[in-house]
Amino acid sequence: LAAALGMNRFPRAQRLVLRCLGPETRGPGPRHTPPDGHGTRVVVVVTNASETIGLLGEVHTSEGYQSASAPELHFGLGESARYDELRVLWPSGLVDLLPAGPANRRLTLREGSGVIHEETLE
Repeated sequence: LAAALGMNRFPRAQRLVLRCLGPETRGPGPRHTPPDGHGTRVVVVVTNASETIGLLGEVHTSEGYQSASAPELHFGLGESARYDELRVLWPSGLVDLLPAGPANRRLTLREGSGVIHEETLE
């Protein structure tokens, strides 16, 4: 077969990468968030043009038989240079509402503490 090369010629889209971590110490009660944030759901609220949408992601490090996935959640924000809100629904039942922020960031979130690390994506 002949060699082929695919090139993405679309303009670079805005994005957001999130890593969710459970609390440093386990709280009382039967429900808790695992240290790796497994099962955490995140809704990223974004306004593009005149439309507000919610993008949903859930932390899973495996899907299917003998498979593994990266623990980060990746969101494409289209042309929006920022997100309006992050709603983090932790497996423990706690909900964190985080304010708006710029796109093209990698954020590390910890249950009950909010953003604990932030870096710019190139």
